Amino acid sequence: MKRAKVISILAAICVLAPILMSGCNKNTDIAYSNVLVLGNSITKHPVTSYWWGEWGMAASTKQNDFVHKLEKMLQTANRDCTVEGYQIWDWERNHTTYDKSNLDTFFLNRPDLVIIRLGENVGSLTSFDVSLQNLVNYIKGKVPDARIIITGVFWTSPPKDSIFSAVARANNLTYVELSSLNIAANKAFMGATVYDAQGNTHFIDNQLVADHPNDIGMTAIANAIFKAIMDNNNLQK
Repeated sequence: MKRAKVISILAAICVLAPILMSGCNKNTDIAYSNVLVLGNSITKHPVTSYWWGEWGMAASTKQNDFVHKLEKMLQTANRDCTVEGYQIWDWERNHTTYDKSNLDTFFLNRPDLVIIRLGENVGSLTSFDVSLQNLVNYIKGKVPDARIIITGVFWTSPPKDSIFSAVARANNLTYVELSSLNIAANKAFMGATVYDAQGNTHFIDNQLVADHPNDIGMTAIANAIFKAIMDNNNLQK
């Protein structure tokens, strides 16, 4: 009886194991391997007299900005996934006249997921909805098979968020709200410690830099985008 019972249990395990494994693996594998982030200084900023690293401004190190945090998160689902972030500040400031062919180099590697993560530097909202739609159309023309995600702004601006969400909705794209993350705990401060690529210590002494998300805020942004990616992953290719 004992031997028969053991055999019965083992047989049941053999039958259930693939089902259980399938359930455990649901939504953990992603098709995306090449992610492009079009952003601003929150995504990446060059070295200047008041900023010391080629990564998201106010993150203490390169690995702590949201681009690299998001890459690490996505690699738990696809170890080959890479995330590249670029600053297109000029588009924000001149969205109606910007020459979008300047973006072409970003599409050479054929990204399969494009994240539009900008807006904080947009001064005039006149025709901004048209400019954003034109940007979406341009991306679709360059990488027609890529999924596109649009985020709202980190620095609270209901009018901007309204435009971002409306364009996302009109194009059946995922929209990620971020302005709720704009709290003191998620932002840097004057005197905060950051490091350059060589590991040298610096202290934030510019208020504009201090207004950027800190390591906690960067992680929160990455989490919000990662959740949006994974929530709809089963609907994607």
